[in-house]
Amino acid sequence: MQHPGPALVYMSKAPGTAKQYQGDGEWFKIHQESVCDKNKDFTKDAWCTWDKDRIEFTIPASLPDGEYLIRPEHIGVHGAHVGQAEFYNTCAQVKVVGGGNGTPGPTVRFPGAYKKDDPSFNFSIYNGYKDYPMPGPEVWTGASGSSSASEVASVNATAAATAIATTSNEGHEDTCGSHYVRRAHPRAFSY
Repeated sequence: MQHPGPALVYMSKAPGTAKQYQGDGEWFKIHQESVCDKNKDFTKDAWCTWDKDRIEFTIPASLPDGEYLIRPEHIGVHGAHVGQAEFYNTCAQVKVVGGGNGTPGPTVRFPGAYKKDDPSFNFSIYNGYKDYPMPGPEVWTGASGSSSASEVASVNATAAATAIATTSNEGHEDTCGSHYVRRAHPRAFSY
């Protein structure tokens, strides 16, 4: 990723099979990362995602068994100071087995989780470091009152799982149904 900005990962449980799920249900966040080193260049390598080709994350062990969609996304904020944040997202289908009995939340829906006037998308990376306001709900860690999960649920992924941790949509089959929209530079805001 050669854009400064955060990475986020959401999941949504399919009501049946992930293959047939359109992603129109509730989504919960399982991962987010923004700035890793305040002392580096805030327009580049201060961001955890800078110069990486993947987003690495852990699925909480208490996630209930079932089929899910995973939505990793990277938001380029180099143009956010003029309302031009860039959204890079994709998705993959996974089947969780040996999970737990947690209740994921808080949840949001896409589109609708983000608004054009959110501080996250009207943020300046120029003139030095400042705290970045992460978009979306709080991260669900799988543990009530905990900030991290110590175990990982087992995941059986479909062939599309290679898309789980990438921000490029090129060469990947649309695994989230025909109306799940992916945009590289969405100037018409619909997230």
